[in-house]
Amino acid sequence: MKPYIVMKDGYNDKTGTLEIVDANITKNIVLDLSTGINDLAKQGITIYPNPSNGVFYINNETNEEMQLMIMDVAGRFVVNKTLYNSINTIDISDQSSGIYIIQLTRGEDTYNSKIILK
Repeated sequence: MKPYIVMKDGYNDKTGTLEIVDANITKNIVLDLSTGINDLAKQGITIYPNPSNGVFYINNETNEEMQLMIMDVAGRFVVNKTLYNSINTIDISDQSSGIYIIQLTRGEDTYNSKIILK
C-alpha cells in the first residue's frame, strides 16, 4: 500500500492509500470545499518563502506550542518536532526538490499546508 495526499487550494485535503497492481492507476477522488475554519492566515500562522530553497519560516502569532510534521509525497517523514517560538526557522535543504506536506498541530486543531522546494 502506498500513501497519497490530494491538495487543492480552497478544498479540504484528502489522504488515503493505494494498492498498486500494475503501472496504470486511476482513482476518482471527491474533494470537499474548505469552510476556511482552519485557514492558516486566520489562525495567525504564516509559512514563507514558498517556494523555498529549503530554508523557510513558520510564524505563529499566538506563540503557543505547535507540533510540526513534514513529509514528502511518498509519505516519508522528514521532520517531526515541536515549535516553541513565534518565529521558527525550518531547514530541509538536505531534501530533494519537490512538494512537501506540512502538518501543524496546536492544541486540538490540526492545519495542513505544503511547501515547494526549488
